Amino acid sequence: MTLEGRDAELEVLTALVRGLPERGQALVLLGEAGAGKTALLVAATRTGPAELLVLAASGVEFEADLPYAALSQLVLPLVDALGALGRPHRQALRTALGLEDGPSPTAGAVAGAALALLTEASRSRPVLVTVDDLQWVDRLSAAVLGFVARRVGPLRIGLVATLRTGTSTAFERSDLTELEIRPLPPDAATRVLAARFPGLTRAQTARFVHEARGNALALLELPTAPSGGTGDGPTSGSVSRRVQHLFASRVSGLPPRSRQVLLLTALSGTGHLQVLHAAAGPPVLADLAPAERADLVYVDDRVRRVGFCHPLAGAAVVALSTAEERHAAHRALAAAVDGDVVRRAVHLAGASIEPDEDVATALDEAAGLHLRRGDPNGAVEALVRAAQLSPSPRDRRRRLAEAAYLGADVTGDLDGALALLEQARSGAVELPQSLAAALAASYVLLNGDCDIDAAHGLLAGALAAVGGDLDATDGDLADVLHSLLLVCWTGGRAELWRSFDAAVARLRPGAPPLLALCAGTFADPAHRAAPLLSALAGAIRELHDERDPVLITRVGLASVYVDRIEDCRPALDRVVEDGRSGGAVALAMHALTTLSNDDWHHGRWDRVLAQTSEGVQLAERHGYHRYSWILGSYLAALVGTVRGDLERSRVAADELHDWAQTRGAGVAAVFAAHLRCLAALSTGDVEEAYQQACAVSPAGDLPPHVPHALWVALDLVEAAERSGHHAAARAHVDALLALDVAGLSSRLALVVGTAAGVVAPEAEYRALFESALAGDESPRWCFDHARSRLLFGERLQRSRASKLARTHLSAAAELFADLGAVPWRERAERELRATGEHHVRQHRADPGALTAQELQIAMLAAEGKTNKEIGRLLYVSPRTVGAHLYSLFPRLGITSRAALRDALTAMGHAPAPPR
Repeated sequence: MTLEGRDAELEVLTALVRGLPERGQALVLLGEAGAGKTALLVAATRTGPAELLVLAASGVEFEADLPYAALSQLVLPLVDALGALGRPHRQALRTALGLEDGPSPTAGAVAGAALALLTEASRSRPVLVTVDDLQWVDRLSAAVLGFVARRVGPLRIGLVATLRTGTSTAFERSDLTELEIRPLPPDAATRVLAARFPGLTRAQTARFVHEARGNALALLELPTAPSGGTGDGPTSGSVSRRVQHLFASRVSGLPPRSRQVLLLTALSGTGHLQVLHAAAGPPVLADLAPAERADLVYVDDRVRRVGFCHPLAGAAVVALSTAEERHAAHRALAAAVDGDVVRRAVHLAGASIEPDEDVATALDEAAGLHLRRGDPNGAVEALVRAAQLSPSPRDRRRRLAEAAYLGADVTGDLDGALALLEQARSGAVELPQSLAAALAASYVLLNGDCDIDAAHGLLAGALAAVGGDLDATDGDLADVLHSLLLVCWTGGRAELWRSFDAAVARLRPGAPPLLALCAGTFADPAHRAAPLLSALAGAIRELHDERDPVLITRVGLASVYVDRIEDCRPALDRVVEDGRSGGAVALAMHALTTLSNDDWHHGRWDRVLAQTSEGVQLAERHGYHRYSWILGSYLAALVGTVRGDLERSRVAADELHDWAQTRGAGVAAVFAAHLRCLAALSTGDVEEAYQQACAVSPAGDLPPHVPHALWVALDLVEAAERSGHHAAARAHVDALLALDVAGLSSRLALVVGTAAGVVAPEAEYRALFESALAGDESPRWCFDHARSRLLFGERLQRSRASKLARTHLSAAAELFADLGAVPWRERAERELRATGEHHVRQHRADPGALTAQELQIAMLAAEGKTNKEIGRLLYVSPRTVGAHLYSLFPRLGITSRAALRDALTAMGHAPAPPR
């Protein structure tokens, strides 16, 4: 296909399409309205190999609020191929597209499934995805397409999209190739006019070339105007408006019935003839004929739909209509799409000029469908519109409160949630203590202002207002109790838990299983977790195909203090990726926190730093200050503390102390004490370490609802024993043994066994240390394992068993070196020198030290690939690649990417030469 003046653009597109059998590529065409982007898109589809599969979608202005509207256009032609996908991918797509009911899929899950489907289709032939008018593609489809576009490199998939200059889109294009479609040069514009309008004089041609300013659509439309051009030399912006006016003049000349059908076509979004026939009645095709002859629309007989020849024509139709005509069209369309919950609600709302409970109820139903299809933002918008159309002030406030809770808990929009709550509170009647309102307000108070007492008062008050027994099957009630649990944990005070425990006791027929798990394993693990471990294991197994980010993060929360997070990691990773793709941002911060807890215990400290940095950035961007201090001031500071950055540790502990004092966040005081305890142990100030550990958990006692007592158990026993508080040390070990803390996890078995060895009599300590270290999973808990060997070695040295002491002290020094825990390594080396050993052998990782994914990432990095390239090849984010690399460098005994090749070769894995 020949397009005048577009040789350079066509060359780029042809190279992309013809190269698809070997490699994938994504390209965005940028240009003003009428620049010829669509013509180039059509031309691209005709330059590829004969077996090329073309999947096309177009953004439609009046479908921009419908979830996955554009993705449906791309995927439905491949619906028969869905059976070749794994169950999670198949279910995510079918649910998102409304083909079946199922668990609400996350945006990340749908994006991964869409990529899997396109990859499957590309196995037999190359695939070209074209997307016109990206600025009108619905938010969720745009996020999916952006995800796909960044990962087509190693696949036989091309993606070409058009975007109008100066518009915004949810499509992430920051690292994609863009091609600007500039105005046609005068000579090309002259040839276009000569070919289309051969009867023009030279003067007329020159005038139209001047007026069109290189806009291809203007060149074709201006000469058709009855009055010709103006000769005013319009700007490029006014060219588009002038062309729209030309379309408007054609529309004005149509019969009234044709204008009515065109308005229905524009507002329907889809232009399906079946819908138009139902809305307008027969004979639709006869009514469209004058518009076809005027080159305003075309009828695609193959798919039985009507489309505008250019979006400006549709815009002209809407601009010419009256409010009465638009309302009537929406009413007719609502009746025509009666089986489509979302479209019907949108049209009913468009036809409403005053409050109407039937319409508000329809929007309520649409909000539920948005949620089930993984579109919380759409649910919020539907609820807000439902509130606006609610005749009852009470219903209006309830719907605004529900929208606020969704915005705060899922989408990460705390400011928007606060604004909605302010709307809900406005009016003569005070906002009632509804569960939805209490949830939304408390969530803002907890995560934004971190006003613990106010958040607790709201939730406890809402529960008290319900009165009597509580229905355990009420989802809103369960959400309130889960939120209250987090508020009580953050508050860290015994009195806060009384209202929670009282409310749980009122549940009939009993606490929901997941709430019971969190109340036991997270809130009070030392006393209540043991009987729940089997149920927790079952809940974790069910995460394999789970896509609900709320459920995933709650199971992850239940796993924190009993060290089961590793088993939840794939599901939690999905939540994080979903947040990165524009999905549930607030829950992604929650998942990053949980994952960082796990990585701390497993010694993946560089990954902790990468994840906490990302989480803090998200928290600051969205106003979630609670996550800022949990991730930044605590978890990241833990790593800095044991690595010797004691000034950073001191500052972080002071910040946490301030949060505890000014906001009532008692857990922040616990975090501060933990940091100060570890800092004191690092410097040898064992009395200070003992006092700080006792501030968390008094010696000999593990108080109820102080789960962090399990994290400082070994710190307290070691500090107590080394500072002369021998009775206190033994009392604390007795408390750990009495509660069978060792039975909660392999890490806690290591901790309790080590603590018992520290206080044991001379005749018993060896057996206790050896038993603790003999567990198969003991080495997984890197820092605790290294500390156990250090304490064992020190005890052996005091017993003059120097040879055996050297073995454990040397191993401890190596492990601390791998972790970068400088003060602890130096302590181990001092003890080692006391045995007569003066050198620590260099640690070199073996292949078994790396997971399969880590080895794959290391090999690709050694071959010279960037994090972005590795991410595209392995379908993970560049941040995830970076976290893996920083985590494995210490284990390989290297400090830079440049040393990867030698380290891997020494392990027997020689990377390919860089290309």
